[in-house]
This record gives sequence, C-alpha cells and structure tokens, in this order.
Amino acid sequence: MKYRSDIERKIHQGKLKNWSYESVKIEWEDAKDKKHKYTADFIHLNGKKMIEVKGYFRRGERTKYKAIKKQNENVELIFAFQDPDRLIRREKITYRYWCDKNGFTCFSWKQLL
Repeated sequence: MKYRSDIERKIHQGKLKNWSYESVKIEWEDAKDKKHKYTADFIHLNGKKMIEVKGYFRRGERTKYKAIKKQNENVELIFAFQDPDRLIRREKITYRYWCDKNGFTCFSWKQLL
C-alpha cells in the first residue's frame, strides 16, 4: 500500500490497522456551491468515524472541514495533530481550541502509534 506520509503508514500499522486507509470519498460544497470530494485519511469499518492526520493546519482547510462536518452530520471527523497545542498565530488560538470551538475531537497522533 502506498501512503502519503511516513506518519500515516506508522499510524495505520499501529492502532488503526483495522481502519481503512483513504478508501472513501465524501462530497461537499464550498460557499460558492462548487462541488468537491474529500478523501479521509482513515475511516472506521462502520463508516461513522474518520480520522484526518495533520501536521500543519492551513486556514483554507479549516473552512473546508467545517463545511464537510455541516454537510455530513452522520460522520464524525476527528483530527490527529502532530501538536494539538500548536498556536494558530494569526488567530492566537491553538488547534485544540479551534477544534473544541467548532465541535471536532482532536488529539496528538502519538496516541495512535
């Protein structure tokens, strides 16, 4: 299997070995009603939970994930960050705070190794 990053490979071989890797595409629309497809890094076998592994969390991605969550309420999107307490400098908040504020679960990817 080909992975996008070494950490995704390690996570898949660790605690997420029973999860599917990049196997499901979810449709979502942006604010301009343009359709997109999102591929979750990991999806649970029941299809109800997805984990996205992130090192750096860009502003445009945050908007995308909020739209995905709103348009796919039957699926829980969970973030595994390299450092959930990393500061989003322009906003002066952490990744963890952003997740809590927007209804996402997050944790350190070290918990999955």
